[in-house]
Amino acid sequence: MRLKITIEGMDEFGGRDAAEMVVEKEFNRFLKLEIGLSISDGKTIMACLQQLVVKQQCEAYGAPRRRVSPVEEDSTQRVVD
Repeated sequence: MRLKITIEGMDEFGGRDAAEMVVEKEFNRFLKLEIGLSISDGKTIMACLQQLVVKQQCEAYGAPRRRVSPVEEDSTQRVVD
């Protein structure tokens, strides 16, 4: 049995990102009464989900910080105590 899992995320700005993974199950697992997803399968799925979420958060929260206005050369900075 082959399962194709697609995880799609959308950020607040309308950006979309998707990740796909394939989980393959051998038929002999069913003969041993091992049904459903294993803990190992769950860890693989969660790792893929975590990667997607972190990537989207970095892109979404980093985007406003990339828009930096240029600093004038003759501006002075003062430190106020």
